[in-house]
Formats: sequence, C-alpha cells, structure tokens
Amino acid sequence: GFGNFSVNDYIKVLLEPSYQAIKKINPNIKVAAGDISTMSNSNWYEWTKEIRKNHTIYDIFAIHSYKDDIDELEMSFNTGKLFGILGLFFDKYKPYNKELDKIRNHGKEVWLTETGIPTNKVSESKQEKYYKELIKVKDKIKVNKIFGYELKDDKKKKKKWGIFDNNLNPKKSAQFLLNYNKEV
Repeated sequence: GFGNFSVNDYIKVLLEPSYQAIKKINPNIKVAAGDISTMSNSNWYEWTKEIRKNHTIYDIFAIHSYKDDIDELEMSFNTGKLFGILGLFFDKYKPYNKELDKIRNHGKEVWLTETGIPTNKVSESKQEKYYKELIKVKDKIKVNKIFGYELKDDKKKKKKWGIFDNNLNPKKSAQFLLNYNKEV
C-alpha cells in the first residue's frame, strides 16, 4: 500500500479528489492511478481490484515491476525466463491479468511506470538485455508505455537502477534505448 493508507483511503482521500481537481483545470490531462508495486509486501492484487472498480476516476493504471533479488535475477537470465520479473503479465498470474483486462475494457491504458534491474547486482549487459527483451514482449503483455527505474543512479544509494551512472554517462541499456527510440 501507500504508507499507512488503506486502499479505500487512497481512492477516496487521494485519487478521487486529485482526479477531480486536475480535470477541472484541464480535462485533457491524463491521471494515473495505482503505482502498484509488485516488489513490496503490499497486497497489490487486492489494491488493483479495488482501483479497477473505481475506473471513472483515472485514465491510466500504473504498475511498478522490478526485482533486486540477485539469485532470482541470475536464474531468470540462466534459464532464459527473463520475465520471471514480469511474471504478473503471464499465465502464472491469470487472475491479475483478468483484472488488467477489465481495466483495459474500461478504455484505460496500462503503463509499466517503473521497471528495471540494478547494475550493482548484474552486469550492464544484463540490464541492457532486460530492456531489449521487455521491448520484444511489450505488445504481448499489453502495456501501452514503459518507463525504466531510474534514469540516473543515485550516488547516495547502493542500488544502481539507472540507465545512466551518477555522472550521466550512459550505460549499455541507455545506448540501446536511445537508438531504439530514434528508430521508432
């Protein structure tokens, strides 16, 4: 969940009033709901169901999906099942996929707003491979947009999630993504 918020508090105290205020200013601005993280101990499936039921107060459903467990990451790379990290989009989580489909059926986009793997745990080449594979399956997992976590490493943190180092030097994944975006 979001701090000490219950899902009902999140919807009634934060999401709904924010949506109304933003749409009053400019009805064309898209409002994202969720930022549901599969990494934490939160009850993300239940939160997704409750937010889905309130589909009139958001335009985009946002998901965070990333892993920093080195053993699981290495197993994913070694078995070729890289998307153990993004497993919630595949058969393993059919109930979750059904919830996402219900969200889509209400005309909402699903965005993967935080994803990635840290280069302090795996090589830059493996981080690059993750983004390459993610782009290959983007349509299969029915995600409208993908945003990496983070743009730049934070020198205050041990984990190096960025596609640029803390001096803004591009890592291999940044070079790939910059070239990919030029081609699209």
